Amino acid sequence: MNSSVKKKRLSNIEALRILAMFLVLVVHADFYTFGDPTVESYTDNATFTLGQYFFEAMSICCVNIFVLISGWFEIRPSKKSFFNFIFQCLFFLIGIYIFYLTTGVADYSLKGYLKGIVGCFAMLKWNWFIKAYICLYIIAPILNAYVEKVSKRDLMYMLIAFFSFQTYSWITEAAAFFENGYSTISFMGLYLLARYARLYPNKLTTLSYKTDLLIFCLSIVVITGVAYISTIAAANIHPKFLFFAKEMYSYISPIVILMSLYILLFFSKIPFSNKYVNWLGASSFAVFLLHTNPYLCEPYFCKHILYIENQFNGIGFLFVVLVYLVFVFLFAVLLDQIRLYLWKRIANTSYLS
Repeated sequence: MNSSVKKKRLSNIEALRILAMFLVLVVHADFYTFGDPTVESYTDNATFTLGQYFFEAMSICCVNIFVLISGWFEIRPSKKSFFNFIFQCLFFLIGIYIFYLTTGVADYSLKGYLKGIVGCFAMLKWNWFIKAYICLYIIAPILNAYVEKVSKRDLMYMLIAFFSFQTYSWITEAAAFFENGYSTISFMGLYLLARYARLYPNKLTTLSYKTDLLIFCLSIVVITGVAYISTIAAANIHPKFLFFAKEMYSYISPIVILMSLYILLFFSKIPFSNKYVNWLGASSFAVFLLHTNPYLCEPYFCKHILYIENQFNGIGFLFVVLVYLVFVFLFAVLLDQIRLYLWKRIANTSYLS
């Protein structure tokens, strides 16, 4: 949805976009499929619980990365880019529902049809990201104008105030409108953070790419360690300690935001050009639209992950899951080529030109 990215795709950022989408797959193959670790699951299999915490810590930055990329380049709304995004969403939402109807397992009652039609137009809670991002897209010109007019110092103070208040919400759960990062207001903070990081380089953002990667990796260790120790404490001292484990995996956790920013900075410092990376990056959002669809996610995606877990253990399980996630990713990208073909025909109309 960004015009500057479309004019000249930077392969390093496209590689980050691909990574972020793959991490979305990991998130949904981990906590979403198996559920958040509990005292009981830790008692039954401590090693599996530690693995869950580690892979969730590694991947929880996925959504934040997408929003930071938008802020890094700056969203410049246009008719064509907006309708391109809408068309991609509708292509998968409506297309998957039609496929669902033709399989013969759909709910053919009036209520079923109404729910299906409502879902086709992103009017259900499960497609929150589409709506939150569209709202960010609408607000982007206001955010851009603010960044252009305000001084570096005032922008810095605004960001400090925003993230301090958001962190207060994270700690106390007293400001429900942040929705733990499932909201446009949190996206606005990330967007402005990325604009500041790119426009005003400083000692914290101009570290070596190796240091950026080290910060990212240390964040994974901290999140995993706190979550696992909290679970041990919940099992041996008091169940309420599990609260700390849960909070570590919030999109508005300061550590999650920190690791999201530094993985963006890492990729921004390793420029390269590769047409295959650009090709995959251009269709990466299709992976989200495909596997999170309610007609496919729990009935197929999650079910397949659980089947793999039932058949394999340890390294074998991780390897087969990795192959499966790569397959889902590539299948979505290939399916998106149909959408791109149709869009090229539509985009040539006088209305969108």
